[in-house]
Amino acid sequence: MASPFSVFRRHQKLMLAVLTLLAMFAFVFLDPLLTAFRGDTPAEVEVVSTRRYGNLREHDIGSLIHQRQIVLNVFERVLIEGGMPPFYAAFQVQHIFGPLSEEAVVNAWLLAQHAEEFGMVVDDDAVNEFLNAFLEQYTENQFTISHLARVLRDDGIPQRMLFAALRRELLAQKLHQSFQTSLLAVPPMQRWDFYLRLNRRATVELARIPVVDFMDEIEDPGDRTLHAFFEEHKDRLWRPDRPEPAFREPQRIALQYFRAEVDDFVDPDAVTSEEIVQYYEQHKDTQFVQPQAPVPQEPDTPDEEKPLEPAPQQPEEPAAPVDEPEKPAEPVDEPEESAEPIEEPEEPAAPVDEPEEPAEPVDEPEEPAEPVEEPDEPEGAEELSPEPFEDAGAARSGAHGSQILWTSFVDEGFEEEVAPAGETSPEVGDPEAPQPEEPEEPEEPEEPDIPAPALPEQLEPAVEEPALPEPSTVDDPSDEARLHIPLSEVEAEIRSIVARRKAREHVEQLLRSLRASMQQYHDDLTLHELRREEDPTAEPPEELDMGELAAEHGMTSFETALLSRWEVQVLDIGQSLIEGSEPFVQYAFEKLPVLQPAVSQDEESYFLFWKTEEAEERVLRWQDANVREQVLEAWKLVEARDVARAHAETLAAKARKSGKTLAEFFGDESGYEVVEAGPFSWMTFGDVPPMLAQEPPRLSEVEGVDFAGRPFMRDVFALGEGEWSVTMNQPQTYAYVVRMDRLEPSKAVLWEGFLVDDLDRYIGAGVPDLRQMHAAWQEKVEEAAGLEWRREPRRGRN
Repeated sequence: MASPFSVFRRHQKLMLAVLTLLAMFAFVFLDPLLTAFRGDTPAEVEVVSTRRYGNLREHDIGSLIHQRQIVLNVFERVLIEGGMPPFYAAFQVQHIFGPLSEEAVVNAWLLAQHAEEFGMVVDDDAVNEFLNAFLEQYTENQFTISHLARVLRDDGIPQRMLFAALRRELLAQKLHQSFQTSLLAVPPMQRWDFYLRLNRRATVELARIPVVDFMDEIEDPGDRTLHAFFEEHKDRLWRPDRPEPAFREPQRIALQYFRAEVDDFVDPDAVTSEEIVQYYEQHKDTQFVQPQAPVPQEPDTPDEEKPLEPAPQQPEEPAAPVDEPEKPAEPVDEPEESAEPIEEPEEPAAPVDEPEEPAEPVDEPEEPAEPVEEPDEPEGAEELSPEPFEDAGAARSGAHGSQILWTSFVDEGFEEEVAPAGETSPEVGDPEAPQPEEPEEPEEPEEPDIPAPALPEQLEPAVEEPALPEPSTVDDPSDEARLHIPLSEVEAEIRSIVARRKAREHVEQLLRSLRASMQQYHDDLTLHELRREEDPTAEPPEELDMGELAAEHGMTSFETALLSRWEVQVLDIGQSLIEGSEPFVQYAFEKLPVLQPAVSQDEESYFLFWKTEEAEERVLRWQDANVREQVLEAWKLVEARDVARAHAETLAAKARKSGKTLAEFFGDESGYEVVEAGPFSWMTFGDVPPMLAQEPPRLSEVEGVDFAGRPFMRDVFALGEGEWSVTMNQPQTYAYVVRMDRLEPSKAVLWEGFLVDDLDRYIGAGVPDLRQMHAAWQEKVEEAAGLEWRREPRRGRN
């Protein structure tokens, strides 16, 4: 049988010609034909439509996501290399530019389009100014523009790409800030309202009525109604503090963890005398100094040194100081002689301050003249010019934004480097050179009591005045004269400190040992999974007995079912931090692999944990098992709210007529617990003073109320003393009968404080209102543009 290749060899010219024609046909016609048969490709599907600015396809949204990712990555790296912890760097950058989600990037795109329609412009100069301000504010110029160029070069990011992304982000911010400016004009009565939210406190009686108690009164509406109810709410993510039904299940994780409380390992008897003495010697100058021991001596010294009192006569003799400014003109002539070699006309101030500088130090300032030429070398132009300038290309015929960026920043950085060299800092130090001549006259340090004649004789107030603080420092207690608290008085305190420190070291050692065991199990399990591909009968490693390990080491172990982010937050481990900065919840849900051990810590405890299971966020389907039951339960809960509130209104009306307090009316027979809550304010900064707070105030926690919410606070603080009301909590799971017991302080006292208080101290109480106004404005912008999502926007990195 002939080989197929022999046929090809005989007819190769004809077959090559046919293959060439087929390739050309496929290249020209095949892709359009396939597209026509199967419809639009995913990249061409329209996701967002608008009436005024066109539509966005999957590819467009992907490009917006990619560009914001570049911006976030670049500036996170800038902050991290500038010394900021990674978690705070990511938080700060997202605070400036927004999260990495489809909805966020589309909103920024929409605002940028809206801003351009209003005639707003962000050119390369504006981007340049932003970068300059960013580096100055967040890195204090420790991270220079040369470093930024290196980051872009290392990551392979063209400078023009960063500029294009920043122009859109800054355009959106510019429009946003124009609206924010209008929000800052807070009317007086609104300011008064904000002030009351932080400073007025209420004490109330309240009875909680669960909504679930009335769900049995709600009938099943049938599949048709329930299915429509499910379709309406299936894409909303469930949260425990929201009243709206939601059937999108959040991400959930299961945990196993150890908790070690430091107090359980503190043993003061284990602290030796040598450790106490060693700690005392190391810290006696900082922790164990007699408090204000020398202070009583300070008022005595001026009484004893009454001869110093005539010193104020100096101002009575203005002639001497008046002559002094005239005579500095003579030394001014001396710098003129030395000005020729120095050639520093830019800084006459330094020579004027030191008028009697002899010609000897004049030779020394010639040395600073050399560093003035040195900044030409660290200018960084060689490092920056090749790539950034080539990246910018000739896309713009005028001044290149990239060239403006790099040259202007290099120039500014260059000037900052030159300034210290040109400030004649050597001249400021040189006056110390002629000062050794003055100690030849020992009369002056010996005559501090008679400073008046010293001034006219020396004609050097600029030299003598800096020496005046020295006698005052002699009056203060010096390090040598500092008195320490005796060891015997602080021995118990030191013993407690050392014992607690040793307890922490012991706990950390135990956790390292346990973590090694957990890590070994993780590694063995990984190897087992690999071996099982070759040998399905391979035995898995023996599981760790967490309870036994905890009891052996004096700790407590815990194991959870699958929990959402909000359910984990209420656990003891939920408020701990990773390496002192990153919140546990964010780390566990976003970064921690399954069965990978890690350690977190709060003020009193250590936690060693791993994630044993996780379930990704998902949208339920109507045909899934138990979904109808979940939907029916949510339906009944919503319908039962009105029934529960009506019941609470009836009880409140009866209680109001009775003239009794809430506790007296309900007594022990109603089945409802009455709680006295307060005093509490509408909003609070917690224990942080308002001027030191980094975050706006939050809603106060109220005893007996889960997720109080703004409606609850609004209804409660609308009451006068002795008045009644009915309200609900934020998720509307409880109705509350409320009686106002008292409000404090009085409005008259609050008004006096309001008239003198600074707006900055309480404007944060209006942040929720301002956010609500901003959300309404954003909706108006979307409505004006006719923006419509063809599908639900996907969540991204938050």
